[in-house]
Amino acid sequence: MTYFKNNVALRYGVKSAIIAQYLWDCLYVVKKSECHIAKFRGKEWCRCSVAHLTSIFPYLSKHQIRDAIDVLIENKVLKKKPFNASCFDHTNWYAFTEYGKSLMTQGGV
Repeated sequence: MTYFKNNVALRYGVKSAIIAQYLWDCLYVVKKSECHIAKFRGKEWCRCSVAHLTSIFPYLSKHQIRDAIDVLIENKVLKKKPFNASCFDHTNWYAFTEYGKSLMTQGGV
């Protein structure tokens, strides 16, 4: 079953809310050993590829996932950085902004 924050879905769409909830769970809910988590520049970041997200959410295409992430970044809910050791690794790392954290901690699922 997929769940997400209604307030995020109302503002940014259901697909963006689903992705935001997954990243939130990886960073703050699920056991840290199950996700690729690291601290950079004072923030917790989650390493996550679009291919991984399509395996978790097979009903979303790569384009839908990229668009959902782009909406969250444009609206300053998420930050995206490439913190990989290899220049050939294009997997992005994501962190919630302060605004994003406040959205995700507001009441209601």
